[in-house]
Amino acid sequence: MIGLKFLEVDGVNVPYYVENRKIRNPRVEVTDRITVILPKSRFDGVKNISEDVIVAKFSKWMLKQYLELKDSLLKMPEQGIEIFGSNWEWFKGNKFSINSEKKTLHLDPKDKTQVKLFKKELKRKLLIKINGFCKEYATKYDFKYGTISIRNAKSRWGSCTPENNLNFSLRLFVLNDKLIRSVVYHELIHTIHKNHKKHFHSWLKREVPINLNKELHDGWIYAEVLFRKLSL
Repeated sequence: MIGLKFLEVDGVNVPYYVENRKIRNPRVEVTDRITVILPKSRFDGVKNISEDVIVAKFSKWMLKQYLELKDSLLKMPEQGIEIFGSNWEWFKGNKFSINSEKKTLHLDPKDKTQVKLFKKELKRKLLIKINGFCKEYATKYDFKYGTISIRNAKSRWGSCTPENNLNFSLRLFVLNDKLIRSVVYHELIHTIHKNHKKHFHSWLKREVPINLNKELHDGWIYAEVLFRKLSL
């Protein structure tokens, strides 16, 4: 990992990092920060594209992503987090506890045991919710699916395997039920349509008549920042 750099775009200094990996095609990655990913020169068959070329090509997009990250950080309260669409009070303490009625969370991110307990409880709650949505849609549309797993996926909300097993990211816990439903339904459609072509979108419109991409994108950015903050 190369140190922090800055790119001036429309009068704004956009911070970014540079990282070399064993990949063939360079790209720009956004998590809780912006990283320009370049191929390692010793890796055979890579495209010889410089950092300057990539940064110039994606400069406007990097500015947009940076402003959204910054906005998400500013909106995040010091002692509150979003859990299933509601704002919970968060306190640091010596003992982990979570109270669904009072919407309070006691968690010290530096305590690995507390963090482990928090993740376990989130997975339990999320699995109950997703199981309910899956059964509801399966009854309505006769979807056939296998196992349901909650994982700490860092690149997508969910996925469907060739065997129709469903995997969902733990990060879904920051979303409200409407958005979680849309992700669940999306993956259930993949049990019958493995791509995102015409038939897939025809099915999607049955339960998700409006475009939720902006809300899902904002939720992902929030989750990236929150997971770093809580050491998840």
